[in-house]
Amino acid sequence: MKTFLIPILVVSVFLVSCKKEPLFENKGVIKYQLIGTTICSSGYVIEIEGENYLFKEFPEDAGFSLEPDDFPVKVWLVYEAGDGFCSEDDDRIKVTEIALR
Repeated sequence: MKTFLIPILVVSVFLVSCKKEPLFENKGVIKYQLIGTTICSSGYVIEIEGENYLFKEFPEDAGFSLEPDDFPVKVWLVYEAGDGFCSEDDDRIKVTEIALR
């Protein structure tokens, strides 16, 4: 019985102690906050793979907030094309998950 339990305990300790990295799909850099004259021209400018996009807000569970002096900020993120809010969604995205890197 002891020979059966020891390997299980060793594997359990190993699995619990492993550092779990978030499974984000993309890396980005939030460059600045854009304050436009309309809600459709306001948001945060983020660079993802050399392209600039605009997103309106952070997900509720983002776990951080930004001040004007914080930019640029490197992040991991998951996003969807367009935010469904403005008619011109060419450069707008909806961030569904985000974390500092």
